[in-house]
Amino acid sequence: ATGHTYGRFYTNISGVGRLGKNMLKTDIIHYLDQCELSLDDVKIDYNKGFYPMGA
Repeated sequence: ATGHTYGRFYTNISGVGRLGKNMLKTDIIHYLDQCELSLDDVKIDYNKGFYPMGA
């Protein structure tokens, strides 16, 4: 099938609920290398303290 698929990356550490502060969009693209993603396809969600909460 073709079309858009949405997913969310986040940490599974209890009580934290956010990604590592140093995680880059390119890290996600390399992890999902078979999906042919570009930097524009990956969005990062930040909290008010500018810590990444999910991607």
